[in-house]
Amino acid sequence: RTMTAYTKESHPREWAIFSSIDTNDDGKVDRDELLTECKSFGRESARDDLANTLDKDGDGLVDFSEFCQGFAAIAAMEAAANFHPGWGGEGCFGLGVAGNVAGHMAQAGMTQDSGKTPANIFAFYCPDPPDSHSDAAGQGKILDKIHTFPVTTNIVEYPRDAGASKVQVEPEMAVFVDVQYAEPDSDGKRLVTGLVPRRVAAFNDCSIRALEGSDKLSEKKNWGAESKGISSRVIEVDSFAPGTLVDRLVMVSYVMRDGIVEKYSQDAPARNYTMFHEPLLAWIVDRINNQRNEDKWDDVGELVRAAGYPPHAWIALGAGTYTAWGEKNYLKERDEAVVIVYDDAKFPNGPDAAQVEALFHDKTAADGIVCVHQTFV
Repeated sequence: RTMTAYTKESHPREWAIFSSIDTNDDGKVDRDELLTECKSFGRESARDDLANTLDKDGDGLVDFSEFCQGFAAIAAMEAAANFHPGWGGEGCFGLGVAGNVAGHMAQAGMTQDSGKTPANIFAFYCPDPPDSHSDAAGQGKILDKIHTFPVTTNIVEYPRDAGASKVQVEPEMAVFVDVQYAEPDSDGKRLVTGLVPRRVAAFNDCSIRALEGSDKLSEKKNWGAESKGISSRVIEVDSFAPGTLVDRLVMVSYVMRDGIVEKYSQDAPARNYTMFHEPLLAWIVDRINNQRNEDKWDDVGELVRAAGYPPHAWIALGAGTYTAWGEKNYLKERDEAVVIVYDDAKFPNGPDAAQVEALFHDKTAADGIVCVHQTFV
């Protein structure tokens, strides 16, 4: 009978996950590496059963062929975990800030009215509403689109939507916040009163630039269960004030195409955001409470209400400016992307070429770097 050949080219999804587990890059996954993967999904007790399922020849190691043949077991474990381990659970909203780096909006084919504030905010994930009958004040179409949890670590599912084209990585710094609310008013509505930052991650706010029939930005942000990326490692923060750690953080991204690494976006210090620090968080609070359903923007406050006033949110704070290569090259299937947030006190010139190459091979990043590496499949 014909033997199936299992290669990176024939099974890119499986390879992306296999290589992230194979931390010593020896082409085999051992039980310690499997335990690390199971722990990351809060399922360490599943290690032995998973190893027994995958290790077909009983030699204590899982090669790529065995991994592919038993991949359903890996997929089932990740599905059982339901959420990316670093996300923050079911009650965690996903928001983004549009136009928070000078020049980015124009490159993305949009316009910005003022250079003093970002353009607006958008939702890319709304937890399942506790009230299944809620349509978020007439925004049911958007709610249907963004209720699917889109965030992964290893994979981006290339959009299959009819009329979708021009896919780009958006390298961003995301902040995890506790959301504070006022007491309910007479109609049961609650305003957001504050956002308390807790940690920062590298975030791939991957986006469709052209989507036929779309009139909302959020529709181009979530096209299914594998359309965003976030780093597994995070940087703990206890302040968003000027002069603190957040002023040292810089975003950059790279794409590997046909084995060649290209710089996709320029190094973008967070301190150079159009708006940053506490004023940015205060502005986001205002937009949640006051942004209306008009033009390409959603009434985010109604989406938050429909989700039952989630206690936490990840907020992607804005993307960097593309390089000349990044501006003219949209993503293709089999491309790989790495989005990096680094501490420029530790890396004044950013990670060097060897360090970037290592991140494409899922090597553990040096202290002062968090990243997400994804393959488009």
